[in-house]
Amino acid sequence: MKKLIVTFFILAAFSTTYSQWVSNYGYKTGDVNFTTSKGNAVVCKGDFSYVTGYTLEAGRGNDIVTIKYDSDGDTVWVRGYNGTANSDDEGLGLCVDEDNNIYVVGYAQYTGKSKDAVILKYSKTGVLLWVRPFSVTSNSVIDKGVAITIDEHDYLYITGFTTGSDGNTDIFTQKCDQSGNVLWTSIEDGASNLNAEGTAITVDDERNVYVCGFVTVTGTNTDIAVLKYSRTGAQRWMKTVNGNGNSEDKAWGIVVDENDNAYITGYVTTAAGTTDAYTAKFSSSGNLIWSDSYNGNGNQSDKAWGIVVDEDRAVFVTGETEDANDNSNYLTLKYDRHGELSWEKTYNGPGDGEDKSAAISFFRNNIIVTGKSWGSTSTYDYATIRYKKNNGLQLEVSRYSMTENSNDLAKDVATKGGTTVVTGYSELIMDNAEGDTYISTVSPAWDSKLESNSIVPSGFSLYQNYPNPFNPGTSIQFDLAVNSNVKLAVYDVLGKEVSVLVNQQLEAGTHNITFNASNLSSGIYFYRLEAGDFYDIKKMTLVK
Repeated sequence: MKKLIVTFFILAAFSTTYSQWVSNYGYKTGDVNFTTSKGNAVVCKGDFSYVTGYTLEAGRGNDIVTIKYDSDGDTVWVRGYNGTANSDDEGLGLCVDEDNNIYVVGYAQYTGKSKDAVILKYSKTGVLLWVRPFSVTSNSVIDKGVAITIDEHDYLYITGFTTGSDGNTDIFTQKCDQSGNVLWTSIEDGASNLNAEGTAITVDDERNVYVCGFVTVTGTNTDIAVLKYSRTGAQRWMKTVNGNGNSEDKAWGIVVDENDNAYITGYVTTAAGTTDAYTAKFSSSGNLIWSDSYNGNGNQSDKAWGIVVDEDRAVFVTGETEDANDNSNYLTLKYDRHGELSWEKTYNGPGDGEDKSAAISFFRNNIIVTGKSWGSTSTYDYATIRYKKNNGLQLEVSRYSMTENSNDLAKDVATKGGTTVVTGYSELIMDNAEGDTYISTVSPAWDSKLESNSIVPSGFSLYQNYPNPFNPGTSIQFDLAVNSNVKLAVYDVLGKEVSVLVNQQLEAGTHNITFNASNLSSGIYFYRLEAGDFYDIKKMTLVK
């Protein structure tokens, strides 16, 4: 049977500019497991979106599938990859470099071997440039790459787990160049040398690498693990977190801020046997700055799956919270830079059933979360929610179902330039039986632009430039609470002023300034905003 790619265009009544599109690919795809696959499934870059996952092929198990969409939702290309054993192969994460090459990480099975971790590199036109399957250690039985990221120099960083001959899994972290050559590999299995897995990875401006996941410890079950490596692969520190229930504690998301503080989220098990959503901030040297275990009003189980941090070092996490009736609802939390809870929001879908948020993104003044939500037709729908960042006001909810008789589970969300893209899968239900499954990628039609902010800000703020790193142009946003004399200037690392972007009176409101650095060399620069008595400085990276 041939694959089916269906793209729907649903135009918002008020404007054709912000149209929604939906693209369904497949005839049979494997289920997405939210708890074991936390790499990026969708990435937005430029005018394109990229999705990875897997599709079931007759006679050869699952194949890795990678799809590129244009800004209208049209499929630019689709590529599949099958390991030589004609068995199960899965794509679990992807990233895109400055030349729009795509890197996919996952695992594949090869003749005479068990499962190997694998990285695929595609050109922007979909040409497979190279494939690098690898056994992390010489006695590896099963290896899986579950998350990948890239720095401004196009070095790749991967984490996941490797299974040794003793049957136990270890966290592996690896750095590769853009040709797939391994520069270093680190293995960590915790103090008890038992099962451990890496679940998420990120890198700071100095190319230090941060990984989160979990390790098994004798007497305490699994503990949250947070690791930092230098650019050369030396382990700088490792921290573990054990909930007071001495049971399952796991981290599923990690990010760093511009000061190289690391933030993780996940959950810990309590003495009562329930779980609390756990979020923590660590300094660059590994000291715990703050942590919070969130227990919802239902006093049941709460878990967090995704995390982002903004330019003010406010932290946003999303996941799920159970009410007193054991029904789970979306959970989204905001912490200020000091770890104080600023707001908490829950969402119960129209079916008053199970609702679980899986992923989070943000753009300007908007927080976007997505996941699966029990609908009025007694099936799951995508539910993508837009909140106002400063106060948690729910602005819009976008729900998607492929048909009235389909279970639709969103896995990941990405936001770029005011466009939101959500991906996951849709499983058809036929006569109460499992039917065909499709990779469903959706761009919600918001009722208003994500960038919009007509309200006069309550304070002065300077935001992180976007994109960052950049080449050669980037946008700098700032808020003015009152009319002000404003100077916005750019400086090199020696403190020399290299460009003045604004030097005039401006009205109160939110302003966006475009900085073109075509005449500057690659490197780190600083931009400083002066507005009356207010000033702030941010760092940005130019990569040519």
